[in-house]
Amino acid sequence: MRSLLALAAALVAVPAPAQAGCPSTAGCPQPAVSGSDPTDPDLALLFELAGQAGLGSEAPGYPALGTGPSGDVDVDATMPCVLLKSIGWVESTWSQFCSGGTTVISFDCGYGVTQVTSGMSTGSMGPVSFSPSRVAAEADYNIGTGAAILAVKWNAVPIIGDYDPTLVEHWYYAVWAYNGFTASNNPNNPSLPSGRPAYGSPSALSRGSYPY
Repeated sequence: MRSLLALAAALVAVPAPAQAGCPSTAGCPQPAVSGSDPTDPDLALLFELAGQAGLGSEAPGYPALGTGPSGDVDVDATMPCVLLKSIGWVESTWSQFCSGGTTVISFDCGYGVTQVTSGMSTGSMGPVSFSPSRVAAEADYNIGTGAAILAVKWNAVPIIGDYDPTLVEHWYYAVWAYNGFTASNNPNNPSLPSGRPAYGSPSALSRGSYPY
């Protein structure tokens, strides 16, 4: 999470570097499709709309978010767009398509901007139903699906404070869980350098020295 938050200030107008090439997608549940990325300003707008559940039919439905000290007060799902922008940057450097013009698909079959992995065989992730083919083909739908999955994680992790989704700090565990609620993604992972400077700073260490 620390590395994601440190990126937030740098995501205003930073162009995404081109992908080196299109990796093999053998064995992944959805085929790659051809396309081209939206511009960076257009992607920034998509993240902002996704954070406010404003993509309409260009995204699957979000689950309600549990709020309050006991997590038992449901509200419509919204989330700080800076988190979505940061997740998209860490996952894909804001890329839906690689330099060869087909869908970015990772070694573990994560798709597009938000690297959607869970549900790409079944079209569902917990209470969220989505179209895997659209996740692979459309940057806006991919971002909306990533946001919906983040909402699922919010409802599955420990509660922080009064569980207010408008506060970026209260998404700490949900962001940690986005890439797996595991020890390796824990910001306090003892195998990582404890004195590491902020990720993305001039004196930052290599990416492997930071959690998700």
